[in-house]
Amino acid sequence: MDSYKVLARKYRPKSFEDLIGQDLLVKILKNAFEVDRIAHAFILTGIRGVGKTTTARIISSCLNCTGSDGKGGATITPCGVCDSCESISRGNHVDVLEIDAASRTGVGDIREIIDSVKYKPASARYKVFIIDEVHMLSNSAFNALLKTLEEPPEHTKFIFATTEIQKIPITVISRCQRYDLNRVSPDILIKFLQSILEKENKSLEQNALGLVVRASEGSVRDALSILDQIILQGDGAIKLEEIQEILGLSDRSKIIDLFELILQGDIRKSLDLLRLMLKNGGDPILILRELSEVTHWITSLKVAPDLSKDPLFTSFEKEKGSNIAKNIPLNILTRIWQVLVRSLDENSMYTNHFAHTEMAIIRLTTISNLPTPIEVVRDYKRLLNESSKEDSKKKELSDNVSVLQLDGKPQNETNAKDRGSSEIKNKNFTPTNAILEANEKSEHIKESQPEHSERQIDNVGENCSQSVLLKKNLEEYEVLDLLRKNKEIPLLVEVENFVRFEACAFGDLSIELKAGSSPNLISRFSKVLNDITGMSWDINLVENSGKKTAKEHKLETKELLEKKLMENDVVQSVLETFPGSTVFFDDKEDNVL
Repeated sequence: MDSYKVLARKYRPKSFEDLIGQDLLVKILKNAFEVDRIAHAFILTGIRGVGKTTTARIISSCLNCTGSDGKGGATITPCGVCDSCESISRGNHVDVLEIDAASRTGVGDIREIIDSVKYKPASARYKVFIIDEVHMLSNSAFNALLKTLEEPPEHTKFIFATTEIQKIPITVISRCQRYDLNRVSPDILIKFLQSILEKENKSLEQNALGLVVRASEGSVRDALSILDQIILQGDGAIKLEEIQEILGLSDRSKIIDLFELILQGDIRKSLDLLRLMLKNGGDPILILRELSEVTHWITSLKVAPDLSKDPLFTSFEKEKGSNIAKNIPLNILTRIWQVLVRSLDENSMYTNHFAHTEMAIIRLTTISNLPTPIEVVRDYKRLLNESSKEDSKKKELSDNVSVLQLDGKPQNETNAKDRGSSEIKNKNFTPTNAILEANEKSEHIKESQPEHSERQIDNVGENCSQSVLLKKNLEEYEVLDLLRKNKEIPLLVEVENFVRFEACAFGDLSIELKAGSSPNLISRFSKVLNDITGMSWDINLVENSGKKTAKEHKLETKELLEKKLMENDVVQSVLETFPGSTVFFDDKEDNVL
């Protein structure tokens, strides 16, 4: 009776026709053999179980195959029946040496190879050295191999296999033809496993193969090993639950249910479901890992809805995942992902994984409903705007009422104390609010200005704001607005940074220059205002005005807003949830991020 062979050995490819998922590699090697341009050294890289060692053996068979009649030459389609092909397949060919670099890492081992290279093969056409896990060689061993690898004898070929190409010296890689073996795609791997099941007269429940392929992560050997273990469950169709138990996986539907409860922010139900899964044998770390996989998958569906056709997922998972992806913002998904990644990293620091997983779930349910920092800031600015508008309406109503006195005497002046109080009250403003209030104020002045007080100005520039020209006294923002509307941006920036306005009237300004201003700033400022308005402007210099520049006002407002934001409970909660995050202000867009 023949000894049992595991599926990975039993169905190991013996030719390139049997090798799955590596079409580009096969195409290049086929062309190389057809034109007789076969390299003296190959390096094969890829994850475990994609066929690196198998490919090395097939190349050895192609090089040394003699055909069924014993007269054949090197070919891309080895016969598989000649002595060379059979002995290479068994791994005992005298001229095809397989060396495990993990156990033979030293210079002495490499020197044995170098000494044997100069001898011709005993029976084969080429002497082939297959060095597996070549990245395990020491630096001195690599250095000893360099010269021989660069100019080996014509009868010698080297084939290296590795899972960590980055650990191999570039001097070695440059002397070889490099081939990257890809992960086998799910579609191809599922078809391959189905063919194996047919040959073994076994069957699995629908969607079970998708679970096997998902667990293998594109490795053919891993998939065959899992399938081998599953087949031992017994006769008949093997159930999905049995496969999940073998793989140590929780029911994916339960994971999705847990994910939905997290999104709903329901801590109690989330913990109840988690404890049920743990009671039924679920591994706490695996549950977190599967939650991260679900998060990644739903995020992918959010970005690329076509991924819902992925054969690795059941119809239930596809339907659930698509519905969740439609209704959840992307920023929430990225936030959940960050927490899960951190929780998995922190697992090694704790011995009680059950408690750590529960705390991770509580944290996820808490942060899932938290607004983002930018949402907090936007809401806060909106409240400030509403408050400012409300105060403005109240003031306007008060002014209108004060005019209508019982004795018929108008009151045009406001008590200084009340003005001061109003100014203090309105300190909670933003740059945006200031502009809105300025515009409203300008329009109010324009409408309320009596006809006899309007200034009759001839030859006024077309781009000048009429509401400004009609006023004898100006506000600082109105002067700056003249520059802004007429696209005098360089001058505007300089004025905002270096000019302190003491008094403003049409055609007459009293200013203080901050240190660092350009020498001709006043002359340029005056000329531009003359061009805009068509009138002559006098600009007088004062000292120690005690005023602030527009830039200084803006910075003060920014600091005030930042202080208010940092005092906000929601902002503090967000910053505590995301350690290391900060609130910063975008001056260009007048936003807080």
